[in-house]
Amino acid sequence: MIKKIIRAMGSGVTNPFHVILSDDQQYVMKFPGNPEGTIILFFESIFNDLAKYFDLPVVEKRHVKVDFDNTDLDITLLDGQVDTINGIGFAVLFQNKTTHVTSYELIEQAHNKIEFVKTIIFDFIINNTDRNKGNLLYDYSMKKLIIIDHTHSITGPLFKYVDRNDYLFKPFTLEDMHSNSLRLFDDFKTKQLLQKLLASEKVIILKDFINKVRNFNFENLMKIIKRVQNTWQINDDDVLFICNFLIERMRRVDEILSLLEINI
Repeated sequence: MIKKIIRAMGSGVTNPFHVILSDDQQYVMKFPGNPEGTIILFFESIFNDLAKYFDLPVVEKRHVKVDFDNTDLDITLLDGQVDTINGIGFAVLFQNKTTHVTSYELIEQAHNKIEFVKTIIFDFIINNTDRNKGNLLYDYSMKKLIIIDHTHSITGPLFKYVDRNDYLFKPFTLEDMHSNSLRLFDDFKTKQLLQKLLASEKVIILKDFINKVRNFNFENLMKIIKRVQNTWQINDDDVLFICNFLIERMRRVDEILSLLEINI
């Protein structure tokens, strides 16, 4: 449950809020009444779990019951940015020692810089077109990269409008990358950082990741999705399409490596 609403985060079309939950920890939360609907909360949850399965640096998540009928919260703080409807929200632990990654230098300083390469590949798999500077963070205290926000994966809020027959075999193109990610990755290659990384012992981490992607199967994915399907009332046809779409893209991971000029 929500114990206190602190403030609007002031960024993102889903209008997230800085809150304190009943465990007395601070979180960034997206409400069920956010402007883009509950499908994006479902995407946040399943792709956080999928990223965690692939050992990507995600933040601890929470599903949060929202009940505006039985609360003492000061909802004026919401300031009309979300509809006050009941349901389940999505939250991740607030990261107070981070900054947005806007240059390759921060990636170079990170102890887990190989996760940047894994994240770019992962974003192609889930078709996340919104890895902007606010969704790739650098933790100063830990000197590591952190990824957040997967709302605009697959098609994001436009999910129900997609022509699924065409979309299922959607080709991989660099245009699918957010301009910030594309610029960072280009700099990463231009400065020979990618080449150095692939020539180091860290390449084993990347190889293990790729092998894990290749060996991932429909049943594993269905288990992840089924855990939260009913939380946001996603129907079986939508679940089946999501699974088929993601497994098809994992099967074609070598196309992603070729597009990014990653030779391992």
